[in-house]
Amino acid sequence: MLCRGRLPWPSEETTVKMDEEPFTAIVSPRTSDPTANVVPGARVRQCAMCGADVWVAPSTFRFFKGKPMPPIWCADCALLVGRSKS
Repeated sequence: MLCRGRLPWPSEETTVKMDEEPFTAIVSPRTSDPTANVVPGARVRQCAMCGADVWVAPSTFRFFKGKPMPPIWCADCALLVGRSKS
């Protein structure tokens, strides 16, 4: 799988954030994924790594209400990060 989008991967900003342990990110399916199970009320946001449009469930926004929101990544970018960390 390749991460294709509008921004270079990894960006300087995300590299700094990834060095923190433990690292938290929200992983969401791309809007172009025909197998994505999209819940009612899901909103489109952009992957922080590549800029691809992804679905984010309303429960995610409720969970982080009043808290700092971690970056949102598409599944492809999350896999690339996971492989680079292992």
